[in-house]
Amino acid sequence: MVETSKLLIIRLASEPGLEPKRAETLRYLGLDKRNKAVIVSSTPSYMGMLRVVENEVVWASLDEQILALLAKKIHMEPQVVKQAIEEGRIRQLHLRSPKKGYESFRSSRGNIGEGMHELLARMT
Repeated sequence: MVETSKLLIIRLASEPGLEPKRAETLRYLGLDKRNKAVIVSSTPSYMGMLRVVENEVVWASLDEQILALLAKKIHMEPQVVKQAIEEGRIRQLHLRSPKKGYESFRSSRGNIGEGMHELLARMT
């Protein structure tokens, strides 16, 4: 099982005129563009940043199904991806826009839990 203290965060919104505090927080997270994903530890510091930008991003804890989808995206075996994440060699990913658009995720922001499986499947 994947270390549950890791989170996958994806920036969905690309809103002009974003408040400076939110824009700066997104930059600190490494989410400078729409459809960019980062993997971070679930520390109080990161959770505080996620509360600031929860209207612009979605996130969920890494699990085996998410790992398999990430492995498919980067054409690697899930075990190799898991090890690379644990060693910090994979931190950012650029994803494509989801097939069939964002419509079912417009109202879902913040921690979407199991919904991340569907979103990530549509983005890889």
